Amino acid sequence: MLNLSIGCERTYTTVFNLQSHIISFHEAKRPFMCEHPGCGRVFAIKQSLVRHAAVHDPKRRKLISEVKKPRPKRSLASRLSGFIPPKAPGRNVLPVGETPTLPAMESTLPTVETLTLA
Repeated sequence: MLNLSIGCERTYTTVFNLQSHIISFHEAKRPFMCEHPGCGRVFAIKQSLVRHAAVHDPKRRKLISEVKKPRPKRSLASRLSGFIPPKAPGRNVLPVGETPTLPAMESTLPTVETLTLA
């Protein structure tokens, strides 16, 4: 773990994250400014500015909204228990207490011939 040791108790696992923290919080540097008219937002990291640019581009904004599908909310207990909900409702899901059955044709094993070399 990386830490500043100048009174800040934050720790980071990478040098990049530590440097980002120093620049944005301790040095209060935000050299990357959005040049879109009327915006003026400033960022400490160039990547944050690049990510922000999607807000001003209607085409990219539409793509982002199409890609991101809302995930169902789960309780903390559900997440900690390891329960994994089904991917899609009604997709080969049996009701509770019902056992799976095979169709009659598939329940018999096929006949296999044994071949030997003479």
